[in-house]
Formats: sequence, structure tokens, C-alpha cells
Amino acid sequence: MKPTIFREKTLGSLSNPPETHSLPLQLNTRYKSPKNRKNLCFLPIVVITSLLACSPGDDLLPQYPLEQMDHQIDFRVAKAKDYSEEIFDGTKASLQLTLSLENMEDGKNTILWDTAFNLRELREFPNPDSPLLFQKNISEMVKANEVLRFSHIIRYFDRNNATWMEAKGETIPRDQTIVTLEIDL
Repeated sequence: MKPTIFREKTLGSLSNPPETHSLPLQLNTRYKSPKNRKNLCFLPIVVITSLLACSPGDDLLPQYPLEQMDHQIDFRVAKAKDYSEEIFDGTKASLQLTLSLENMEDGKNTILWDTAFNLRELREFPNPDSPLLFQKNISEMVKANEVLRFSHIIRYFDRNNATWMEAKGETIPRDQTIVTLEIDL
């Protein structure tokens, strides 16, 4: 038979824990007084009030004043070069132009205007010396954190069904009321 080892013997000086029978009496007497009960009821109210005060509200978000943005945007669309060489036979292109309002804080983009040139022979686009010209006027009430953005996407298709794409975008400065954008295919 194995000898029984008692816990009290192995703990040494810790074998006699302090008397804890007085702890419940101290707790009961502490919360029985009317003054301490008031404090106990007041604690949840303070916690809830401080949590509500710390939560973000609508009034804490920055408010930007509205201002008028007026732009006249002139588009010039033309071929980049003369595509009369045999290698460009059957090569087609499509073009998409977009003007949008972008919120610089959250990246939200609102399209104000867009247009597309359907797929056509690359040689059918105008020459650089006589580009296709058209004008778009933008007049919007915008916030200070919003910018006007122009983007274009060109898709090319060759006679072997190979495709490739070019996409570019840029912001239009607020202080430039007349902007000319050149798109070369």
C-alpha cells in the first residue's frame, strides 16, 4: 500500500490558510448600509451614461460646406498615328469616356456622365490633324472633399482575335474651369 501524502504537510507554512469565515460577514455588512446601496444603484447609471457619451454620433463627423463646381470639358478624340500599314488590317477599337465625382474620404464614386464609341475599325477614327471634338459642361454642387475625375478605357481587337486594353484616369483641378482632354487611339 502506498503511503498517503497529506496536502497540509507538503505546503509547509502555507498549510494553514488565513481564516476566511470573516470575509462573507465583511461583505454582507458593507452592502447592508443604506449609503452603500445608493452607490451601488448609481454605478450602472454612470456606466451607461458614459458609454452613450463615448459612442460616435452624427455630430462628430466633419461637415463640409457645399460649393458650386463649374467645368467645361473639351474632348479631342483621334488616332495616335496613321494605321495604313497591312499589319493593322482588321484591327478594331472601342472607347468609353466617363466623368465622375469621387469622395476622397470613402472612395465612393458617382458617375455624372459617360459615353461609349462602339467597336469600329481603327482606321475609321479621325486623324490627329482633324480630331473628333465635343464638349461637356458639368455644373454640380459638391463638397470640399469631392473631386471631379475623368477616365477612359480603350479596348483593341486585332484580326487574330487578340485583345488588349488601355485604361487611364485623372482628377480635374477645381481651379481650371476649361479643360481639354486628348484621347489618342
